[in-house]
Amino acid sequence: MAITASKVRESYKEYFHKQRTRIFNQADREELFLSDDTIFSVVAELSPFRILGDDVDLLAKAFQIFRTSALKSGEGQYLTPLRVVRPAVMAMEITSGDKVIDPACGSGAFVVEALRQVAQREFPGDDEAYHLVKWANDNLYGVDKDDIGVKLTKATMVAMRDGSTHVLLGDAIRTNLWPAKYPKLGQELGTPTEKFGLEQFTVVITNPPFGESLKVKAADCRAAGYTISTYAAMKGPTDHTDLEIGLVYLEQCYRLLRVGGRVGIVLPETYFFSYSYRWLPYWLNGRLALRGMLNIPMEAFEEFCRAKTNFYIFEKVGHVETEFDSTTIPKKKVAKKGAGK
Repeated sequence: MAITASKVRESYKEYFHKQRTRIFNQADREELFLSDDTIFSVVAELSPFRILGDDVDLLAKAFQIFRTSALKSGEGQYLTPLRVVRPAVMAMEITSGDKVIDPACGSGAFVVEALRQVAQREFPGDDEAYHLVKWANDNLYGVDKDDIGVKLTKATMVAMRDGSTHVLLGDAIRTNLWPAKYPKLGQELGTPTEKFGLEQFTVVITNPPFGESLKVKAADCRAAGYTISTYAAMKGPTDHTDLEIGLVYLEQCYRLLRVGGRVGIVLPETYFFSYSYRWLPYWLNGRLALRGMLNIPMEAFEEFCRAKTNFYIFEKVGHVETEFDSTTIPKKKVAKKGAGK
């Protein structure tokens, strides 16, 4: 047991220095803070499996289980089960002609599956590995605030030959913080203050955090230039309101897309059927057109939450330059006292 643990520690230290700038960050260390018993148990469990190469289902699932045990449901971070990821990516029909981003990538399920499917359909042979790696390194992007999730995404991509180049740590939503806190996001994704500055992607696919209590404050929405929070306020073009982060992600997906590009996003069903969100179709009009929807059973997220969600597919149909007009949204009718008697 001690010999095995020692070997693993040596291998990890060597790998740490080899991948120091590609996977790890400044706060990480070269030592493994695990007991010899724990290391030996992990080796014993994984020894029958081949976890590197094109088939990374085992590795991806292991990473998801690892993160699930560490996440707090209150953060709204519900990792997407592989049984949802695979058909969702298939529905997006991603090819090597696409430029793809997941702005809330978690442990990387969507970008990893996109890489796997493109490899399977277009570059199945070992002699075509160069083309796959080039596409992945040039056209696959992932962003997340969780540094462990970012590292796991990079590690999985490296295990699949690569694609880790544009996996970035940062807050994809609060673009006003990019210059000071996340300058690399601005360098890689564009300048949000410029007209159409972000839209370089043909596919955005994501399962953002969501929850009624998980909101982006009106001040942050205003500072980052979001329009969806003005529609939610239902007052006027300069009024913003605190808004569920999943809906703010929807606008960020829109901003990241080129016209004609498509977004696949997991969102609660209530956003599209509840009277409380009657303003949402008015925001979507002229921006995003619904092209498809995959029903996600509630049981799919049973280890995380019981919210009813669907996978929505939109096409970016254009830009809306007109100011918000609150008079177009119907007001809720209130029955007069004594009515109906």
